[in-house]
Amino acid sequence: MRILRYTALVLLALLVGAGSAIMSARSPIDGISNGAWTASTETGSKEADAWTRARIAIQALLAMTSDQTFYYSSHKDSDGNALDASCRYTMSGGGFPTRWWSVTIYDEEYFLIENPQKRYSITAKSLDVDASGHWQTSIHKGQGAGLITPPAGPFNLILRLYNPDAQVLANPASVNVPEIRKESCA
Repeated sequence: MRILRYTALVLLALLVGAGSAIMSARSPIDGISNGAWTASTETGSKEADAWTRARIAIQALLAMTSDQTFYYSSHKDSDGNALDASCRYTMSGGGFPTRWWSVTIYDEEYFLIENPQKRYSITAKSLDVDASGHWQTSIHKGQGAGLITPPAGPFNLILRLYNPDAQVLANPASVNVPEIRKESCA
């Protein structure tokens, strides 16, 4: 009877440990908050701890070093609500202190979202950018311009700044990241 109890306790401990590890590895990358976006200076660095490396492996495959690419991720809008495919959003921003940038949309498991347009990300070259560098795009279900959400459920966005200026690395919270505004929900 005693062996059965110990076996049950060990199995319970393994289940709780494995479950908490999976939940922790799938949680958003912690670090610097900047509007609806978060970033970590440890992404792609040797200083990253085991949990950060696990999150990166799940959420940002093949992360480059921060001097090559700096990553911001968002799973919420600018009001702090979770991004939901049943809603339509407007995302807007300006120029970034970087050589090149992109915003990519992923489903809740961080896979690209299949869509008829085969559009998975936006860049300054794929948008109408005005003389001051300002741009705007939609995030919605269905067809049309903008980023296409999954059929249902939550989704995530990753902003990548390629070859960022030194100010990004020195103070990631000072970068003017895109605003994500909810327009309507079905």
